[in-house]
Amino acid sequence: MNIKLALVGQSGCGKSSILYRIQRDAFAEVIPTQSLELMQKKMQFNDSTVNLQLIDTVGQEQFNSISPQFYRNLNAIGITCDSVQSLEKANYWYAQSKQNNEAAKIYFILSKSDQQNIQEELLLNFAAEKQIPLLKMSALTGEGINIFVQTVLKDTVVFEDKEVAEPMKKIGGRVVCF
Repeated sequence: MNIKLALVGQSGCGKSSILYRIQRDAFAEVIPTQSLELMQKKMQFNDSTVNLQLIDTVGQEQFNSISPQFYRNLNAIGITCDSVQSLEKANYWYAQSKQNNEAAKIYFILSKSDQQNIQEELLLNFAAEKQIPLLKMSALTGEGINIFVQTVLKDTVVFEDKEVAEPMKKIGGRVVCF
């Protein structure tokens, strides 16, 4: 089973570091992403093997024209911010996400939570306005990373085996984990 997760947001807001932490469970100073970068992590979830495909996007605005292509077929999108400046761009990334893939589950991510450079009220207001979950995480300390991954898997993994998914809901003949 493949799950595709992309992080979007302003350049330098921590997308690459979060994805590196997810893939390798380690922190590394990374160089700015120059194009789309793909990573993978195989993991177990509810007795199934999941291939989590991680897509790192470039945040510089001159590359925004490539965005519509990679939004297709995504299961989950994390709008990532670390400062008031990147929060101001979050509306753009949210609109792009909705416009190019209405089916993807969207998350609002405060990266670098160990440094918390934004008033929590601003974050909560954005998440409430868009009706998307807010997750705080730090690639440096690992805080919130596993919670994020488990949340994405819980929200996106579709089970064909009804016995595995007994407490879950049926949608369109398939059992979906919520």
